[in-house]
Amino acid sequence: MLVVIDTNIFISYLLVPTSQPAKIVALWQSGKFDVLTAQPQIDELMRVTRYPKIKERIFIALAGRFVNELRDLSIMVHDLPPVDVSPDPYDNYLLSISSGGSADYLITGDKQHLLALKILINVGITSMNLETRITYNPLQCGGKPCVRGMRIRVSDILQMLGEGISSEEILQDFPDLEPEDIQACLLYAARRVNLERLAA
Repeated sequence: MLVVIDTNIFISYLLVPTSQPAKIVALWQSGKFDVLTAQPQIDELMRVTRYPKIKERIFIALAGRFVNELRDLSIMVHDLPPVDVSPDPYDNYLLSISSGGSADYLITGDKQHLLALKILINVGITSMNLETRITYNPLQCGGKPCVRGMRIRVSDILQMLGEGISSEEILQDFPDLEPEDIQACLLYAARRVNLERLAA
C-alpha cells in the first residue's frame, strides 16, 4: 500500500510521541505500508522543525534523524505533476506527490482543505479518525472487535494481510468493506500491541 502522509502528521509525531499521528508513523516504520515523499515535503519538514515555537518543544537532533529516516526509507517521487485543486495552495504539493507516485491514500487531519476534496485522480484522501469503524457487540462473533457492526472480525483482516493477501484482494472478496476499514484494522492492531516509537 502506497501512502502519502501530511507533513503536519509528522510534526505531531515529533511533538507528541504517544499521539495518534505517532501510531501512524509507527505502522510505517514497522513495514505495514510504504510512504511516498518528495523533496518539497522534506524541505517543508526541515523548515517547520526550525520554527522557534516548534524547535523549543523537540530535540533538533531527533528531527534531523527523522528527516534522514524519511528520506532514506520512503519512496522518493521525482516526477511531480502540476496540481492546483486545493483551496490552500500550500497543500498542492502533497496532492502532486500522491498523484505522481500513484498513492493509494493521502492521510491528513486537514478537514478544511484536503479532506474536503475526498478524492484526487483515484487517490483516496482520508483522516486519522478511524477508530469508530471498529465495533464491539457481545452477541456477535463472541464479542470480538469487528468492522462497522458486520460479522467481519478485525483479526480476520489482520490475518489475511499477514498471509500476504493485498488490501485490493480483500476488498474484492468482501465488497461491503471500504479501504478505510482496512486502515482502521491496522491502527487497532498498532494500539493493541502498544507499538513503541522507534529510534531513528
